[in-house]
Amino acid sequence: MEALAGSPGIIAHEVGGEASWLLADWPAQAGVDWTPPANEGEWRAFSKSYRDELLVAHEWPTILEAQRLTVRGYGRELVALDQSWGRKQRSLTPVWRALTAAGSRLGQQRLHRLRPLQDDRSVRRYVAAVEAAEATGWHTVVFGLLLGVHSLPLRQGLMHYAHRSMDGFLQGTPLAGLEAPARAALLAEATAGLVPRLNELLLTEAMPSAWLAGERISGETRAT
Repeated sequence: MEALAGSPGIIAHEVGGEASWLLADWPAQAGVDWTPPANEGEWRAFSKSYRDELLVAHEWPTILEAQRLTVRGYGRELVALDQSWGRKQRSLTPVWRALTAAGSRLGQQRLHRLRPLQDDRSVRRYVAAVEAAEATGWHTVVFGLLLGVHSLPLRQGLMHYAHRSMDGFLQGTPLAGLEAPARAALLAEATAGLVPRLNELLLTEAMPSAWLAGERISGETRAT
């Protein structure tokens, strides 16, 4: 998938791009007994699980919520979204829990690069909360913030996140050694059917992650 039109390099080249590093690094870091997919069958099972259990069910809705809060200048609610993600993340399977925990390191790295944008109230409030250990800097929340701060196309940004993540995961497996057409076919198969699912998500106004049900963040308090 082509890079986001008009996007800064931080988004075009980094969002989801370190997924190959995550796939190789996070099992050992989290003490999870798991190895990357070693063949096409295992890859199909892994990519389907990621797509259905994490990306569509939780990551996309949280990115969408973070983008909307950022656009509206709701810095406090952005912090609350980060905190809620952290609580609900514990309900994941060990594999996805370890993966999202490793992803927080990427989110923190990207957030650090947003320091020049701290004139934006949402960025300022969120960065301060992460530095004060009031928030974690989850990569999904940070990505939504990036989309909002840079006024990037939401639909294209969410699809970019999905493609970059899937591609990064694939590069972290032995299948990375396949010829380019074979890798492209596996990636296309892994991301097939995402467009209608994204359409369904975007049709629901201000839809938060299913994890946030019962913890709907108020939009009344603006960032300070």
